Amino acid sequence: MDLTGKSLYVSLSGQLHMQNSEVTIENVQSDTSHFTLFSRSNIEFSESVKANTQNGLEYFWQFYPKDLHGTISYPSIKDGMISLFKWYQMEDTDKINSPETTVDELLKIIQRREKKLEDHFGYPVPPYPEFLLTMSGYMNLDMQQPDKSKMYFEQAIHYFPESANAYDSMADYYISQNKFDQALKMVRKAYALSGSDYHKRRVAELEEKN
Repeated sequence: MDLTGKSLYVSLSGQLHMQNSEVTIENVQSDTSHFTLFSRSNIEFSESVKANTQNGLEYFWQFYPKDLHGTISYPSIKDGMISLFKWYQMEDTDKINSPETTVDELLKIIQRREKKLEDHFGYPVPPYPEFLLTMSGYMNLDMQQPDKSKMYFEQAIHYFPESANAYDSMADYYISQNKFDQALKMVRKAYALSGSDYHKRRVAELEEKN
């Protein structure tokens, strides 16, 4: 069975024997009572999966010696999510946060993440949520790096073409560069999408500047 692209996380609490605390992870396999059947089966299953890696399954197993049946669910959920979705973690954050990273390098980071997510999901998805792209655009405006700001706002529009906020954010970039005619175009697009009084007022304000 081909399980490539599939993941499984299994955990085991430290309560290996319901009535004997001297049974530990080191000696539980030698116990033959029905009290340790679940623990032994859990361990044997894990060993079997780890010995058969040819099916492509990404498998994680974790033992929680200090947890009982009633408490293991909480750390298991947290650690399980971290293990199963470690591939989703953002990468190259040091380069993203560095003012020395060029626009081209940042764009390549975005495009690599886009491909990574598409490979995992099986269909195209935005590499980052919209708010993160626009936030990065504004942060770079504050750091006096307008080229990076423009790139982030362009990516927000590219990945979220139906977002009025993305166009409105690009308008702020053009305003910072005193390009009020371009800003007006962006706000008009935002207004066409949102129909909001806010964007209507912005259109009027920018029309006065043009």
